Amino acid sequence: MTEDAIFAFPNVTPLYSTYGFAWYRLWARPFVPNIEAIPQNQRDYYEEFMCTTPHNPNNVDLSRDVLFQLNSPEKSRLDVERIDRYLWKPLEEAIRLLDDINGNRSVAIWDQLIRLKALHCWFMTQRNVAAWISGVYGYMKAKKDSEKQQHRELLKDMIRKEIKNSKELSDLLETDIEFMALTDQGETPLMYGTNLRELLPKRIELMRKHIDDDPYIDFDYIERKSCEMGK
Repeated sequence: MTEDAIFAFPNVTPLYSTYGFAWYRLWARPFVPNIEAIPQNQRDYYEEFMCTTPHNPNNVDLSRDVLFQLNSPEKSRLDVERIDRYLWKPLEEAIRLLDDINGNRSVAIWDQLIRLKALHCWFMTQRNVAAWISGVYGYMKAKKDSEKQQHRELLKDMIRKEIKNSKELSDLLETDIEFMALTDQGETPLMYGTNLRELLPKRIELMRKHIDDDPYIDFDYIERKSCEMGK
């Protein structure tokens, strides 16, 4: 069942499926409709550890990185549909089965149960990256108020899912299973730190606070930031 779920994953973008997941702090940064609506001093806690440049559009746009596109709004929409249709059912059934037999107190079963729950969190964040791209770009391109409202609701649903996901991830970090690499020597752009436990509540608070913001991306971000750096 887990294998079926993995094969169903459309790989939103290869970069986020590998080292980019840590580079761009996808489990620490808040997914909000307008990232720049968050004051800079409230973004510093994760931006200081992003493997990025001051003018990298990824700072404000999850679909971009420097001078190339990571995923399109069109593919992102299809990614969300595919994940929701094909991935959750087999993975959640696998988790249910392990949960049912966990009463035997088997170390191996407990280990696999926590790892599959963590995989569920990882897949959910990937899904929500795609929903962010589809929703924000869809809102900005929409001509009708009804279309804008549709994309706004997609984003609100995404944020609620990611808030719930952050809470579940926080619970997993309190277990005795080391399901992901963390450093206790201080986080770096290449690795999350054990302080991820403290960062998740900040992430949740910012998503709750900014859930109703108007979706927006400054498409001239590179030029604007480059000019600011040159002053």
